[in-house]
Amino acid sequence: MRGMEISVAGIAGTFLAASAVFVAIAAVSFVLWLAVIRGFGSSVFKGGDGAIGPAQAGLDIPVFILIVLVSAYFTISIAAPELFSHQILQIWEIATLVAGIVIIGKLLGLLVEHRCRTTPDLYPLAARLAFIRSAINFFLYSAGVIMVVGIVKPPLGMVVAVFGGLLMVFAFMLFFDHLKNMFAGVQLGSGRVKEGDYIDAPGFSGIVEGVRGRRTLVSTCDGTVHIPNTSLVGASITNHALAGGGNRFRITIGFQGTGIAKARKAAESAARRIAGIGGVMAAPPAEAVFDGIIDGGARFSVWFAIGPGQDVPRVMEKARLAAALGAGGASLVC
Repeated sequence: MRGMEISVAGIAGTFLAASAVFVAIAAVSFVLWLAVIRGFGSSVFKGGDGAIGPAQAGLDIPVFILIVLVSAYFTISIAAPELFSHQILQIWEIATLVAGIVIIGKLLGLLVEHRCRTTPDLYPLAARLAFIRSAINFFLYSAGVIMVVGIVKPPLGMVVAVFGGLLMVFAFMLFFDHLKNMFAGVQLGSGRVKEGDYIDAPGFSGIVEGVRGRRTLVSTCDGTVHIPNTSLVGASITNHALAGGGNRFRITIGFQGTGIAKARKAAESAARRIAGIGGVMAAPPAEAVFDGIIDGGARFSVWFAIGPGQDVPRVMEKARLAAALGAGGASLVC
């Protein structure tokens, strides 16, 4: 009985000592990580205190796993080294390697993104950030696989299969956005929008100039914008195309220092002028719609329809001129 009590006390003492070692090492590792991320943020992201949070960088989970693995390794090495068999050590090495690669990949991604967005000579690369991140991850994971092969020493056939799989994954990652936009373009081109349609979408309104393989070209008040097809497929779009052919269009007029009644008369005058333009349909008729008081002035939208087969840019140019004349010099918002 006495021996059992000593044995239990010894196990309890070992457990407490191991727990204390684990907590101490984990705390030191966490403090070191905070110092690293703060130093990295200070050198990469100038301004402020330079710190970036692990959660912001997407590093919270891999860092936590790495800290646990490192703490467990040193705890077992100190308290009970006999628990380390060859297989357990291999598993630990692989898990630590994977966590480290993920952390390095994310930090490199942050660095590259910051440089591309803040260095004028690298501005053109900002549009290729997804590809650059994929390339970084591919080379890091390839290096990781080589290290794992050195640890496990699998058969040659398995090594070839793994690298073949990695190449396939990299190719898929590289062309994934392209494929998504191509399929989205097929969806858009199947009837949701077509060239010449006037659409309202979150953040912009304009005339569709064409649906391309990866992007849709939309002519807005600020010029032609290129919208990724996936953004349009997932957005709430209002298409003003008419069922019998033709499209409804809108010209927005802003009035400053003018009462609503007077502004309405001017907008209705603009609508009548637009209705008399060749190519503008009689039905539905051109009409002026009150949008509200915006930026301290009354705002009206003049809606009208352009018939099928018409030269839309030419008719729109005439409609804007007619709207400016009918509105008595009020500003055309769009």
